[in-house]
Amino acid sequence: MVIDILIISVCYHSSSYICTIRFPLILEKEFSLFPNVEAFLLMGDVAIKAVNYIASRNGEGKVIPAGSTYKLRGKDYFFRGKRAFPSYLQAGPSFFIEKSKRKMIAEDIAASLSLIR
Repeated sequence: MVIDILIISVCYHSSSYICTIRFPLILEKEFSLFPNVEAFLLMGDVAIKAVNYIASRNGEGKVIPAGSTYKLRGKDYFFRGKRAFPSYLQAGPSFFIEKSKRKMIAEDIAASLSLIR
């Protein structure tokens, strides 16, 4: 049996419609391609907003509350009964400047991998 960790990583787009309406609709369809998902790595604000939008559309509450990512990390969040990890986008200028973000991304990936070992 294959167990998946779904990494959701999205760069910002100038259209808020694309980020908050169209992307979640496409993403929700793609979830059906990964029936064995054990963890969702939500890499960046757009990924977090997309999953929250999908959950809200389906009558669930927000998966990840509003707030700074560094304050949200380390807590247990669940989406469709599986762990959801809010993390940082692994792109952009801040990725190369802030070594602490790279470390936190690595910690989040390690935490998600620990669920399937």
